[in-house]
Amino acid sequence: MVQNTMMITVWIGLLSLPTIVYLGFKRLRSDNLRLKIFIGSIAFSAFNILLYCFSVTWKGSVMDTLVFLFIYFTYCLIVYYVFLIPNIIVQRLLIIPALLPIVVGYFFSTFGFLALGWIVAEYAPDKEIRLSDQLFYREYPQGTAIHGGGTRIVVFESIPFLPFLESTALTKDINLEDLDIKLNELESTDDRLNIEVYSNNTLYFDTLVIR
Repeated sequence: MVQNTMMITVWIGLLSLPTIVYLGFKRLRSDNLRLKIFIGSIAFSAFNILLYCFSVTWKGSVMDTLVFLFIYFTYCLIVYYVFLIPNIIVQRLLIIPALLPIVVGYFFSTFGFLALGWIVAEYAPDKEIRLSDQLFYREYPQGTAIHGGGTRIVVFESIPFLPFLESTALTKDINLEDLDIKLNELESTDDRLNIEVYSNNTLYFDTLVIR
């Protein structure tokens, strides 16, 4: 269900946002309003990119998808302003590389629809278990488009003073050939968490110890 929602959302966004930005901004009569929307979009997108650099994301894969599309919306705004550059030489030098991501987005939302589904599938959790009020365990399939196979195990921790955000407390990739191993002990880089995962055809959560 989550994967289907993410897939439809990304597909609609890639297909429609460039046109919405172009037609919407073109019809706005106030240059001041255009500038405010542009600056606000840049600020919010930069904030989210900064969060991602510190392994902090919005709670829930669907919300992360919406944030990704908002960043794409911001990029479309940047491309719109590239068309307004008065220097024709600079404009022509920038316009082709600027349009390339949008062309790729149109490709994946049309002819590359199946490949888009594979990519989105790697960001949609197969399994989610609530460990406590602040800890969430999720499994992500890694055998589709980007990775060669296996499962990515991630434990997210809610931020107490920002409950709509969560940080990555632990992450580990388990390869398909590792499924014969009875016990895998995974440790985070700061040694705060210890997780045991047993193999019995599928991976499942067993024990979490907060040190």
